[in-house]
Amino acid sequence: MKILAFATLFIITSVNAFEWKIKKIPENKNNSAYYSDSSNIIPREFQGYIEYTSEFLTPKENGDLALYLGKVGDADKVYVNNILIGQTGDFPPKFQYGMDIERNYIIPYSLLSKNGKNDVKVLVYSKYFVNKGLKIENVKIGDIASLNHLKYSNEIKDNISRVVVPLLCIILAAISFPFFAPKALWCEQTIIFLLGLSSFVLGLCRGRICFHYFDMLLTYKATLISSVMTLWLISYHS
Repeated sequence: MKILAFATLFIITSVNAFEWKIKKIPENKNNSAYYSDSSNIIPREFQGYIEYTSEFLTPKENGDLALYLGKVGDADKVYVNNILIGQTGDFPPKFQYGMDIERNYIIPYSLLSKNGKNDVKVLVYSKYFVNKGLKIENVKIGDIASLNHLKYSNEIKDNISRVVVPLLCIILAAISFPFFAPKALWCEQTIIFLLGLSSFVLGLCRGRICFHYFDMLLTYKATLISSVMTLWLISYHS
């Protein structure tokens, strides 16, 4: 991850995925051989620590930098030159998840190496089935203002999807309630009502509003339920 900064406001540079070294440390020691590879793929059933290490160059201009990670599953600690610059969530035994939080850490200029090369390490603890580890293609380094803008923009988009989609689904379910339909349409209205209601619940789960109790439901494709109901409706009228 060799990145050069240009002046106070400079181009935000994406980090090349091949410049990261990845080490997986599973909680279950019996799986250590299976997870010992350094590939970027983190199996969804993986539970444990993931260590990402890389390096970047010190810019010639003075000034603090920002390291944007985006969302990380589930908790992380970030070190620059072996000094902790920030963390989100917490590791076991007092585990606290933070996968829904956009990370944008400040790197004080005083921590940067005068020799030009800086080490960066992102230590992640991953427990749940979705959003495993760090998406290294999202990592960027640049000026604080630009990356803060990126962070806030992504947060707004995410919050809209977390609220608007479930709201539309529950409205669909409400207007399709069978009680308000003629008896001849009760079957179709019931299916639409159940689809809207299930989509509402899935929307809440996807937005982590219902915490992680439905992770298994999301992981194993809960939309299969909707598909089965739709097929049943088609066969019922065929």
